[in-house]
Amino acid sequence: CITLTIIISYWGQTYIYPIGKTPLDQPEKWDYSTQNIVVNNILKNGCPKNYNIASTITGDTRAYDLRYLLTIKNCPPMAVDDYPKAKTLFLISPPERPPEKETVWEVTSLIKFNIKQIILFNDKVILYELEKI
Repeated sequence: CITLTIIISYWGQTYIYPIGKTPLDQPEKWDYSTQNIVVNNILKNGCPKNYNIASTITGDTRAYDLRYLLTIKNCPPMAVDDYPKAKTLFLISPPERPPEKETVWEVTSLIKFNIKQIILFNDKVILYELEKI
């Protein structure tokens, strides 16, 4: 009876809390430490002016995780309704989603842009600095 209870308990925990390398719905190699490195790269020359941030690495295209980290460092991006007004857009994306082929509103609202900078953090995370033309 005790063995059965232990087996059922273990099965229940692995069903509720799957064992894996990344949390549920968390892309591989996109964790808190990588997010902080991305934020520090955005802020390396001070707080950018008229900028916004977007992400296609998760379903959160408005990058609320990075918005929070930037805000607590006293450099909040423009509002989520202001993507068309931004002069610079920092885009975090996986290699298979380059900004030139991106279809999400946060990127297409720039209409035309130049890629000012590309930073590869690992084989899964790229930061693009896009400048509106």
